[in-house]
Amino acid sequence: MVRKIKAKLVLQLRNQSLSRRAIESAHKISRHSIQAVLDAAELAGLGWDDVAEMTSPRCRRPRYIRRCFPAAG
Repeated sequence: MVRKIKAKLVLQLRNQSLSRRAIESAHKISRHSIQAVLDAAELAGLGWDDVAEMTSPRCRRPRYIRRCFPAAG
């Protein structure tokens, strides 16, 4: 079964200085998915402060981060 990546959660935990492995083991998210979120956020120039108030479920997936914040990309 395919699960949605919790991009907002990944960015929040990374902002709290958790390592990728700590995020992976605590929340059962693959390292590849975590890296995809971090890469997409970096490419779009976004961090936790930019997405903290975001509520759109479409913005949870890395490929939509840029669409959710077109001004940042």
